Amino acid sequence: MDKLKKAYEQTKKAIAANQASGNFIGNFITWFFSWGHGVFLAIASIFMVITVVLTIILAFEENKRYQRQDCSCAMFDIDGDHQLTDSVLKWEDDVKQELQAQGLPADRWLLPTLGIIQAESDGREDRLPDIMQSSESQGLAMNTISDPQESIKAGVSHLSNVISLADENDITDQSTIYASYNFGTNFIHWMVKNDYDRWDIDMAEKYSRTVVFPAVTGRPASEATEERHSNPWSKKAGKEYYIRNGGNFHYANNVNYVIGNARADGNCSCEGVGPNNIQLDGEFALPFAGDYVVTSEYGIRWGRLHSGIDLVPYDDNIRATADGVVAQAQYGHNSGRGNMVVLDHGVYQNSQLLSTYFHLNEIYVKEGDKVKQGDLLGLQGWSGGVLPPGPAGKHLHFEYYFNPVGSTVLDRSNTVNPREVRDFK
Repeated sequence: MDKLKKAYEQTKKAIAANQASGNFIGNFITWFFSWGHGVFLAIASIFMVITVVLTIILAFEENKRYQRQDCSCAMFDIDGDHQLTDSVLKWEDDVKQELQAQGLPADRWLLPTLGIIQAESDGREDRLPDIMQSSESQGLAMNTISDPQESIKAGVSHLSNVISLADENDITDQSTIYASYNFGTNFIHWMVKNDYDRWDIDMAEKYSRTVVFPAVTGRPASEATEERHSNPWSKKAGKEYYIRNGGNFHYANNVNYVIGNARADGNCSCEGVGPNNIQLDGEFALPFAGDYVVTSEYGIRWGRLHSGIDLVPYDDNIRATADGVVAQAQYGHNSGRGNMVVLDHGVYQNSQLLSTYFHLNEIYVKEGDKVKQGDLLGLQGWSGGVLPPGPAGKHLHFEYYFNPVGSTVLDRSNTVNPREVRDFK
């Protein structure tokens, strides 16, 4: 209260000075405070109490909004529903250590790598010391590697190369990565050349028949023969055969089966409210303020899915469309996306809702940051694959993903037309 009285005395002096100068604002202030300092102090005190109460309430709600609940939303769960054998699971620590050494997140790639080991050797080093069958990926003859640890090191290196190549070509489909581990990285180059952006069993069979078989045998695809290949995943695909000397076009389904297909798709559930389960209220905002132009719509473009909407706002400041957590914030992303931000908005309409912001010139957030609707994320730009290249191609490529709950993987098949989420011009 002493501070308030002092402030009041200073205010009275200011009022007197303003009266003497004939200042309009000063006269208004004089009139306002003519009620007396008692009223002023009462109002100020009430205002301070209200401010303190509101601050406490908002802080409590903010903490409740973001508190972590006891839920598991990891991409893969080693304790989940899988068919991995004990002879494979014994390599868990070795694989996890090698993944970390080569910069691959173990929570995402441990289970798939173990699935690859099961598909290749069932982890039985007594029968196949090259347990990841990685000799050929190093330019060596099959089964040259005789040490399981060396096999894991080379296999993880090969897997890392496959992931990087897929990423460079905007391919985020897990099954493509598994298939390319088996077929080799040329599989991804072939996919891109033939306008595929995700794996399916028919295209894998086509590659096996028309690319691998001729390369291995020197004979035309028309001479390829089928051999019986019956197991749960080939039965499910309705293709109980493989192409002799054509590789294993069932490989991706094999890995998916042994690691648990539902987990492979990133499905999980969370209860309560937390960073992975933010409850959204109200409208989704535009990712910027002011006027803008739409330059390209969601849909098939040049033979492949353009999975977002291209926008050119007059204001370069790019903002969050809704509250969320920054799932990715990457400079120099080695793909057409350029500098990018991905926001995880939590569970919305029984899906994990993501929004993406590509081709930025500047990024102002980092992974893990909590953002509010309208918060500044970065600056519109022309990084990555824009047409025309350089400043003339400046725009924001904006997407919405409705993923399985718990998944923040950018798979084009989970995108929706942004116009289904909010209105654009």
